[in-house]
Order: sequence, then structure tokens, then C-alpha cells
Amino acid sequence: MDSSRHLDPRQEKRLLRAVSHVSDYWFPVNERLLSEIRSELDGIDGDEGLASIVQKIQADQSLFFHCLKELSSLVSKEGEGSSRDPVMLLHDAGIEELRRILDPENGKISVLSYDSGSTEQLARFHETLVSATTAQTLAESYGVDESAAYSSAMLRQLGLTLIAWNYPGVYHSVVSDLQSDDSIDARMSAKLGFSPHLLAIRLLESWGLSSDYSHRLGLIDELAAPRDPIAIAMADTLAELCRVGECLARAHHPEIYPSARSDWEFAQREVTSRIGEDGIRIIKEKLDDVLEVYNDFMPEVFDHGLDGLYELTENYDSYSPIDRDLERNPFLSCCKPEVSRSIRTLYRSLENITDAAVSVRAFADNVIPTARFSGGAIYTADPSIMMLIPQFSFGDMQLRLAHGVDYSLVLSNADLVALAYQNAEPVVEFQMSQDSQVITAIAGMFGGTQRVGVLYLEIPEMVSDFVRDEQVL
Repeated sequence: MDSSRHLDPRQEKRLLRAVSHVSDYWFPVNERLLSEIRSELDGIDGDEGLASIVQKIQADQSLFFHCLKELSSLVSKEGEGSSRDPVMLLHDAGIEELRRILDPENGKISVLSYDSGSTEQLARFHETLVSATTAQTLAESYGVDESAAYSSAMLRQLGLTLIAWNYPGVYHSVVSDLQSDDSIDARMSAKLGFSPHLLAIRLLESWGLSSDYSHRLGLIDELAAPRDPIAIAMADTLAELCRVGECLARAHHPEIYPSARSDWEFAQREVTSRIGEDGIRIIKEKLDDVLEVYNDFMPEVFDHGLDGLYELTENYDSYSPIDRDLERNPFLSCCKPEVSRSIRTLYRSLENITDAAVSVRAFADNVIPTARFSGGAIYTADPSIMMLIPQFSFGDMQLRLAHGVDYSLVLSNADLVALAYQNAEPVVEFQMSQDSQVITAIAGMFGGTQRVGVLYLEIPEMVSDFVRDEQVL
């Protein structure tokens, strides 16, 4: 069935180019895991050990769909009515066929590497893992086979993963500007002219798998004509099941999704109603089992700061004093979404951080770059000598050295940092750097009525030729 008949010619051409592009570049494979699988395959006679091999292939989204592509002819031979999901196909293929598919003589599966991945791109891996594990755990409560649930969850994440790795600029543009009521799929569709789901459907069609096959796995083609009522009901059930895992996955990425809290509340409610009060704990334990593979074969993912995200939050729904403080903060709503999210994430992390130096480092590493400042310093006041002492500098400061500043009215010599300490509002100056670049310097007092110190920041001309309200805020 032609899943693009309602696209205009320009959108159709763009979609065809996208299918060709993602087919050529694909997305990263865990090379260490692949090497281990190949070694196991070489040491197996018959189909002994097949289950272990399939489990490892399932755990890598790139390998999983690469194998589906190579096995798609088995589905095509069975015709439109084939009910074998990708996991079943892997089991049915057998050791010899998997050995052929994963033979290193066939060349690299993808030219892309996890080593070059951004946090946003690697977050796709985490979302897929949480979504698939959740779907598999809840499958029985929905009357769905576990392998179908797992395959469906993986397939529904495929389009976004392909876009994240093959069109990183587009992906970053969308996720960095999401609003609380936005759907990432809808925003991506508006940006590209086709939805992530449609990209995945058309990709599978290029492998010889009809859109009906995708539909039976819960990847619904919004442009296709109505199908058999039973097939529609099954697809809707799978889609409903997968949405729970997708919400749970998004809940663990508040730095990307403003809807994280409501996603968590929905997922927690659904999981509890389906498998009881210990449902989240059960999912976490299954996720830990899957992660054993990644601890051994994919440490580079953890090196990119995703390790903390694998811990399912147990008290995410508790309403802390920090949440109340954030709600009362009138400035956050004036910032761009990505800046607001980074600040909210930092403040929520403060509940578990007792070392002030760790908090300051998190602020400098995460919030400052998001607001597009290039460098700065934190000064604290020493009343005994009437000096502002630099306690911590970060980034690339071009306009000043981090040295003590006299803040007395007589000796301050109109220094920006001293002026900021004496004012309730931030002070802004435009200065020329040594390389003749105009740098915007912003300094603001912190501590309220009890003045504690000054935060000094710089933003280069190449980033902005004017000061945004959010940078002053």
C-alpha cells in the first residue's frame, strides 16, 4: 500500500531523499557488542545458544533493524498476512543465517559512531531502551505477546532515532524549543514535511515490508486508508501499550521534554493500574538486566553523562520545596525553553547535592553554555577588606582576569563587578576584546538583601549582537 499518496510532490521527493540518506548512513552500532556476538556465533554448532544471541541483538537498536532488513525476504515470501514480528524472525532465522548477516566481510553497518554522539543523540538510545523494556513488561496485561510488544516499541522509536543521527541540526532545533504541550512527532513533521513514523514506514517499505506490516506492529500510517477492524484494534492496542513506555522514557529527560512531569504521572498511573504498586520497580529490575550488556560493551554511552538517567526515579512525583520555589520564580517563563529547562534541572538536582562546589560546577557546565555565555566568574564579598574575591572562573573570559575587585565607593573605580555589587539590577557593558571583537559583559549581584557576591558573564558578538532578556534574567 502506498503510504505517501497524500503527500504533495515536494514532500514526497523530500521523503524519498530522506529514506535514501538514512539507508546509506544508518545510525551507530555498538561495535564491541557486535564483535562479541560474532565471536559467539563462530563458536556455536547448530542452534545452541541462539536465544542468547537474539537477546543481545535485541538490545542494540541498530543491529536489531539491520537484521530485520536482511530477513525481510522471509516476510515477503509469506505475503501480506505474515504475523512474524522481528524478534520471532531472529529466532526463526537460526545461527547460520545470523552468522551470514553479521559477517564482517559484508562491511560496516554504519559509518556513524557513538563516540561522536551528542547528549541529545545518545538520549534517543536511552528512550528506546526504557520504552521497549516497559512495553515488554506490560505486554501480558494488554493481552499482547512480549516479542510483539518489544518489536513495536523499538519500531515506534526508529524514525526519531534516524532523524537524530542523520539530521542532527533539525533534531536539535526541534528538541531545544519544545513547549509543554508540544508533540515532538508533530513538531518534527512540521519541520521536515513528513512524520518520523512515516519515515520508518517508508524505510521498511524499501526493504519489501508493506505498511500493513508496520501497522500490525503499532506503527500507524496516518495517511493510509482504514484496514480490517481486527487489525486496527490490534494496532491500536500496541500503540496504547507503547505510549506508556514512551511517556516513562520522556519523564527521565526533563532537560529535553517540558512535559516530563505529566508524562511521569501518566506512566506511573498506567503501570500501577496494570501490574500493581511495584510496577515501576519491576521495570527498573528488568532494565538493569538489559544494562548488564551495556556495562560490558558500551561504556562510551555512560561517558557521555547518561549513566544517571538509567536510574528510574522513585520519588519523581513528590512535590518538593524546590518545585514550589521554581513555580514562584517569575523569570523562568521569560527564558527560552532550553534555558528554563536547564535551570529547572539544576535546581531539582540540588536536593541530592551537599557539596557547593559540585553545584557550582553543574551550573557552569550546563546552564551557562545553554544560555550561550562563553565564560565568566563567581565573586564573593569579603567585608573585612571590602573586596570581591573570585572563587571560581569558567569558560573563556576575554575582557578581564579573575582577580580581586575593591567594592568600596571610593576605590572601586567604576569596575563592572563592583558596580553590579552595589546595584540590585544587573549591569551590562559592551567592550572590545584584544582581537577587536565586541563582547557583551553582564554582572549581577546575588544574595538579595544580604549581598553575597557577583556573577560575571561574557557573551561574544558572534553569538548575538544584542542582549536577550533571558541572558539578563
